[in-house]
Amino acid sequence: DIVWQVNYLSHFLLTQLLTEKLKKSAPSRIINLSSVTHRLGRGNFGKFAPFSSSKESIPGGYSDSKLAMHLVSHEQQRRLAQHDITVLAINPGAVH
Repeated sequence: DIVWQVNYLSHFLLTQLLTEKLKKSAPSRIINLSSVTHRLGRGNFGKFAPFSSSKESIPGGYSDSKLAMHLVSHEQQRRLAQHDITVLAINPGAVH
C-alpha cells in the first residue's frame, strides 16, 4: 500500500486540492512524473492486494502506481484543457 499511496494517491489528492487555484491562475500546468515501467502495470486498481508493503510486491505496485498516474494525467488533460490548464505525464529517464 505504501508504494500506491506515495506514488499515486498523494499526488492525486494534492492536485485535486489545488485545482480551483490552478483554474484561477490559468494558464497553469500540472506535471506528473511517470515512468516507462507503467507499461508493466496490470491496471487492477480495484484491489489493493498487489500493493502490499512486502518487498516482493514493490515492482508490481510501482508499475501500477505509475500506470495510474499516466492514465489520470490523460483524463485530467481532457477535463482541464477548457480551463487553460495543461497536464503532462513525463518520464524523467534513468536515474542513477
